[in-house]
Amino acid sequence: MRNTVDKQTREWVLSRDRGCMAHRMDFALDLPCRGPLVVHHRIIKGMGGTSIPEMNEDTNLLTLCDYHHTHAHERDRAGAEAAGIIVRRG
Repeated sequence: MRNTVDKQTREWVLSRDRGCMAHRMDFALDLPCRGPLVVHHRIIKGMGGTSIPEMNEDTNLLTLCDYHHTHAHERDRAGAEAAGIIVRRG
């Protein structure tokens, strides 16, 4: 189940970030941005995110292209954590 970010917060995060943040955060520099933009939760559900009240607040959100979002979750979680794209709670 996806965490729901309200429309106003989503639009604000997309405007604030002005595109995919991956390269600006030194993540996956060898991979081009591809696909639609998504609003990503830095502290994710499987890492304690569901218990924090600020789960869907802008401080826990950033914009990634779909390609970098998938790469962060499925291919290079350690690199995403090192870059601050995924944050471990605790």
